[in-house]
Amino acid sequence: MLENIHVKNLALIKEIDIAMGPGLLIVTGETGAGKSLIMGSVAIGLGAKVPKDFISEGAEEALVELTFRNPSPAVRNLLTENGIEASSDEILIQRMIRPKRTVNRINFQTVNLALLRQVGAYLIQMHGQHDNQILLDERMHIKILDRYGGTPVREARTAYEELHRRYRTLDAEIRTLTEQRKTRDTDMDYCNYVLREIDEAAVVIGEDDALRTTYRTAVARKNAYEDLLAAYAALDRGTADALAETVRILERTATTGEAYQNVYDIAVESEILIQNLQADLRNLIDADDYDDEMFQKMDARIDVLNHLKRKYGGTLEAVLAHRDEVAERLDALADSEERLTAMTAEREKAETALAEAAKILRARRVAAARQLEKEITAVLEELHFLQVVFEVRFTEYDGFGSDGTDGVSFYISLNVGHKPKPLADVSSGGELSRIMLALQSVITDMFDMESMIFDEIDAGISGKTAVMVARRLKAMGRRGQIICITHAPQIAAAGDRHFKIHKQVADGMTTTCLTPLNETEHLAEVARLLGGMEVTDATLANARELIQSMDKSVPPADAGGKRRE
Repeated sequence: MLENIHVKNLALIKEIDIAMGPGLLIVTGETGAGKSLIMGSVAIGLGAKVPKDFISEGAEEALVELTFRNPSPAVRNLLTENGIEASSDEILIQRMIRPKRTVNRINFQTVNLALLRQVGAYLIQMHGQHDNQILLDERMHIKILDRYGGTPVREARTAYEELHRRYRTLDAEIRTLTEQRKTRDTDMDYCNYVLREIDEAAVVIGEDDALRTTYRTAVARKNAYEDLLAAYAALDRGTADALAETVRILERTATTGEAYQNVYDIAVESEILIQNLQADLRNLIDADDYDDEMFQKMDARIDVLNHLKRKYGGTLEAVLAHRDEVAERLDALADSEERLTAMTAEREKAETALAEAAKILRARRVAAARQLEKEITAVLEELHFLQVVFEVRFTEYDGFGSDGTDGVSFYISLNVGHKPKPLADVSSGGELSRIMLALQSVITDMFDMESMIFDEIDAGISGKTAVMVARRLKAMGRRGQIICITHAPQIAAAGDRHFKIHKQVADGMTTTCLTPLNETEHLAEVARLLGGMEVTDATLANARELIQSMDKSVPPADAGGKRRE
C-alpha cells in the first residue's frame, strides 16, 4: 500500500509530503489546479519518462519519494533476487531528477530504470494511462482467466502441467540420444580405447608411490654399479700392464745402487696393489645383484603410470574413476538404440495424454471465459457502457506450451457496429479507467495488488452512472487502497479520505499544493462539486445526503468479484 508521497521541485509543486492510508482516497480541485500532477508524480516515481523541463523553475533538481507499506511476497522476492534489502515492511522508492541525469533508488540502493519499472508494476496499478498496467499485458490474460476459473481450471491446469513436465523430459532425452547417435560409433571406439589402455596397464592404487620409493633406491644402486664398471675398465685400459713393464725395466737396474733399489721396490708394491685392486673390483662387480633389465622395466612402468595420470585426472584414483565413467558411458551407448526406441514410444503415449489434457483445460477455460464475459459485461453496463461487447478470445497454438495450447486475449467494443479490438487499443483515458475498474472489481482478489490509482474515470459520466462508479470504487477501497482523481461529486462523496489540490502564489511564484480535508472541509468540497463555485445551505444539505447515501448503500467488501472455487 502507498503510505506516503513526497514530491519536491517538480513542475508547479514546490514541496508536498502527504500521508495516504487505506480505503478510497479522493483528490479533487478546480480546473487547472494540477490534479494530473499527482498521478504524474507517482508515475515518475515508478519509472515513467520525465518530461523535458519538468524541474521547477529555479531549482537544480527535483525529488519524488514514494513509501510503500507491507509489500507482497512477489515484490520481496523480486527485490531479494536483485540484491536489495527487503526484510522490513517498508519500501522506499526515490527518484532524484537532474537536467542531465536521473538517479533511481530502492531502499537506498541505486537501481536501473528497468528494475524500478518492474517493481513499480507490482506495487500499484495506474488507470488513466497505458503505462504500468498489468491488465493491459496480453501475456497476463491467460493467468487472469485461469485464476478466475477457480478449482475446475486449476485442477485441469495442474494435470496438464504434470504431463507437460514428463513430456518435456522425454523429449529432451530423445533429442540427446538422437544427437549422440550421430557420433555413436566414434564415441564407442574412443571408450573402448580408453578402457583397453587403462585395463592393460592393470593400475593398482598406491602403486605409483611405492614405485617412486623403490625407484630412488634402484637409481642409487645403478649409479654405484656403473661406477664400479667404469673404475675396473679404467684400470683395464693399461694401468696394470704399464706397471708390469715398469717392474721389468727397473729390475735390471735394481742392483746398481740403493736409490735404484728403492724405486724398484715401490714399483713392485704398486703392481701388487693394482692387482689386488683389480681383484677386489672384480669381486664387487661379480657379487653385486643389480638387475638392469628389472630397472628398465621399473622405469617403463613409471612412464606408463605418469602418462595415464596426465591424461585422466592427475592421480591413479582419478584414472580408475574415469575408467568407470567411460565404462558406464559405453554401456549407455550400447543401449542407446534400444532406449531411443522405448523412449520414442513412451513420448508418443505422453503426447496423446497431453493433448487430451490440453483439450480438457481449454474446455474448462472456455466455460470460465463465457462466465467472465457475462460478469464483466454486467459491470460495464452498470458503468454506463450500454452497448458494450466484452470477449475472451482464444488462439490455438501448435505444440505444447507451459500454459497449454491456448493463447488468451481480452477484446472489447464500446459502440454498436464496431468490431471488438484488443483491450490495450482503447484510446480514451476515461473509458479505459472505467473498463479497468470493471475488470478489477471482478478479479481484484486475484492479485497481490493493494494500491490502484484511477484518473479520468468520471469522464463523460454523471448521475446514476457516477453513483455506480463511486460504489464500485468504495467497495474496492474496503479491500485495499484506491486513489481516485475526480471532479464528480458522487465519487468524491464516497471517499474515506479527501485531498484537495489547489494553486497558490507566494513571493511571485505559483505553486501547487495538496491538502488533506477534515470532515467539514470534505462536505464543503462535495458541495462545491455539486453546485459550482458558490456553496449554499442547499448544496451543503445535498452533499451531506449524498455522503450518507454512499456510506449506507455501498455493497459489502466481497461484492463484484467472485473467486470460483
